[in-house]
Amino acid sequence: MVYFQWRRPLKLADIPNKDMFAAERRSSCPIAMIDDENQEAVVSRLEYLGFSINEFRDIKNIHAIAAYPIIASDIKGVGKLIGAHTEGAFLVKEIRRGYPDKYIISYSSAAYDLNYTEYWKDCDKSILRPDDIAQWVQIFDAAIKEMADPVLRPKFND
Repeated sequence: MVYFQWRRPLKLADIPNKDMFAAERRSSCPIAMIDDENQEAVVSRLEYLGFSINEFRDIKNIHAIAAYPIIASDIKGVGKLIGAHTEGAFLVKEIRRGYPDKYIISYSSAAYDLNYTEYWKDCDKSILRPDDIAQWVQIFDAAIKEMADPVLRPKFND
């Protein structure tokens, strides 16, 4: 005779989150960085710290970033290939529309008027361009942690 033990269903919050070392987390979550300026120095330092980053000067269509759960995009100077007046802000909006599960970080060193406010809603984080590598590390570590958490990002973990 076979017996079944019935339990109450688990909630997402009840599922233990696999806690990996920072280096494992960083290398397991690829990041796309879209910036018209050469970010080779920043990217190489981040890769030295274990991040998996691919740099794009611009993208011709949003499908180019399909394999990346985290997207960091400059606002000024990108999105020109798509032909948008609002450049990277429009690009971010289109990425969110096409891939709602992506973690999107927008950054810039320029100031923008209130017309851009609607675009910032499509970002998980909007920041001034970080001057220090430690700021990038903090931002990317927080993004990776959120993407790995099934409670915070259920779509990504399905």
